[in-house]
Amino acid sequence: MPDQNLPQYQALGNEDASRTVVRVAVQTGLGASLLCGLWVLGLHLTDNNAFGPKRLIAYFVVPLLVVASQWLLKQALAPLKAGFLRAWAVGSMTAVVAATVTALSVLGVGKLVGPAAMERNRQEMLSIAKVERANIEKLSGKAGYKAQVAYLAHISIEDIALNDFRTLLLAAFLALPGAVFFRE
Repeated sequence: MPDQNLPQYQALGNEDASRTVVRVAVQTGLGASLLCGLWVLGLHLTDNNAFGPKRLIAYFVVPLLVVASQWLLKQALAPLKAGFLRAWAVGSMTAVVAATVTALSVLGVGKLVGPAAMERNRQEMLSIAKVERANIEKLSGKAGYKAQVAYLAHISIEDIALNDFRTLLLAAFLALPGAVFFRE
């Protein structure tokens, strides 16, 4: 690892570089979550199931913007080098901000649209599980299928928002290869 005392790492100063890391992470994280939240709201407004499988398309935005935030940091610090830790930090923080705000926006849309939309989602998920019964039983057994149907019968908007948070938080793992690539 290069010496952090070299001029290409210190010219901006640690405090300014740290502010730049936070600024880029918050901006790209909020941008990603805004896109995800608008997608969920758009699904609802176009009379689609906002909490069903089409919602998952929005998941692809967050990993892309995690890597984009690292590239933006590299551009913001140029001609200085971002370094591995800064690149990793901006990617990880982007994922955390995006996961948190996206989960909150899904929760907000769920509370806004009311229980009828959630019931529609439950029925759709149960019908998908019934169609896929053979595959689910092959993977999880009959007890696994019954447990999944029982879970789907009582799923809430809070469960969906928590699942979105956990899933989108996995995008933080993309920060590692991105940090290696964008450190220089």
